[in-house]
Amino acid sequence: MPDTTSKQEFPFEDVTFAAELEVGVQSDGKEDMMQRLCNLVVLIEDYFRTHPNFSRSHVDLALRYRRIMYRAGWVALPLLTEEQIAELFRNGFSEAFYFENLNIISKVRAKLVGVLLLEDRDKLKQRIRQVLLANSERFQQATDKEVVGIPQTVGTWLRHYNAIMNGHIGSSLERASYFSSAPVTKLQPADIVRLKKLTELFDYLKLSSENVESDAETLSLSMDGQPYYASGNKIEPVQATKSIEGIITKMEEAGFFKEDGKTESVEPLEETGSVPKQQEPPASVIRQPVTPQEVKQEVTSASLGSILPSKPEQRVKDEALSTTVMNAPSVLQGAEVAQQIKIWRETQTGSNKLRDELLAGFHASRRVTALAALSLLADRGELKNLLVTDARFVNLLAAYYHHIGYEAAVQELHRSPQATEHLISFLSVLLEERLHLTSSEAALVGVEVSSLVRQKDGAFSHLAYLDAKTGEYKWLAKS
Repeated sequence: MPDTTSKQEFPFEDVTFAAELEVGVQSDGKEDMMQRLCNLVVLIEDYFRTHPNFSRSHVDLALRYRRIMYRAGWVALPLLTEEQIAELFRNGFSEAFYFENLNIISKVRAKLVGVLLLEDRDKLKQRIRQVLLANSERFQQATDKEVVGIPQTVGTWLRHYNAIMNGHIGSSLERASYFSSAPVTKLQPADIVRLKKLTELFDYLKLSSENVESDAETLSLSMDGQPYYASGNKIEPVQATKSIEGIITKMEEAGFFKEDGKTESVEPLEETGSVPKQQEPPASVIRQPVTPQEVKQEVTSASLGSILPSKPEQRVKDEALSTTVMNAPSVLQGAEVAQQIKIWRETQTGSNKLRDELLAGFHASRRVTALAALSLLADRGELKNLLVTDARFVNLLAAYYHHIGYEAAVQELHRSPQATEHLISFLSVLLEERLHLTSSEAALVGVEVSSLVRQKDGAFSHLAYLDAKTGEYKWLAKS
């Protein structure tokens, strides 16, 4: 398939170009090459937008390109915008079955994981349901012969199913009864399979995202400690690139970090408690952005105090740092967090479950759960690869980068999820935005967890430090 990211003009009026794209989509789709196919969707969309008369002057060819766009869109669904997804379900649902092994629910779930707020996930699910109910595409694909007395479109079949189920999620018995009676039995076997997938998707979309597990999806991207991309049957190593400059600066500009001493600290929340509404800090108290050069200078200066003194003989080892940290007030050392850690240790809770708990704590702002899971993952030395081993956290961070308009960071995140800058950014968002810690409290947790990881891996980078001049803890950022 041609490089659709280049600036060249493509011969859309040439049928051989359409044929080349069809072959490319079929090949890339089988290997789940989402980014390439997402680029293709954008390319075709842009062409239709800049050539409004093309659909009238080349009717058949335009329809052919739309089918190509829809096929590519189903594979690339997790990377599409909400409007592009709505268009897929409105006019291109039939093309979802072009790839025999495509799991539509998994694609939708992967998209939902990247939607930060649970209520926004439910809104997206509701919109997809509404679009599907209005879908006027012909449902029967196994035969050109029209069967009389049965629903004819995707939308009418769903409305029929929904009415029979009285609007709720069909039980196994109810579904078995539905698919063994008319009018379903009038369909060809292949169309019955498609109808089962359609109704399973519709029932899934009825589930509220308040049940975090309904949206959870873990993708393994690590082999022997080395990060990899898993695309279909093809596994590719991640190529490390130059570190991103200014990630935290961008987040500061967007107001994600609060000025120490200007916001009230929040008492630890009960597991079932509600989250107090956090007021946005006024622009005057948001820290001024710093350049990577200033950060580098700050890191190498005496302001690092007990972590990196300028003179070798004054360097404090990690053990001494741990003592300093333990003497400082820390939410990570609270009695409730310690009790939860004890329970999970006694029950030998696995790392997958800990990551699930961390995710649940993130979404529900459950401080005890999130901090305990964070501490145990750090103690096991697994925190350093959190963004490598679990795509759910990558999607959450990518959503924040999108929110603050830092698209370059999104690309770098997917290329190098193991970069320390991304872990710092994720922890900052988790601790300050979701758990409502002050910047200094959050950075202190960063010092503690990095110290725990370094006990397992001495080469692991520090995440935060104590500023001896101000007595505040601050996040580290690398240029």
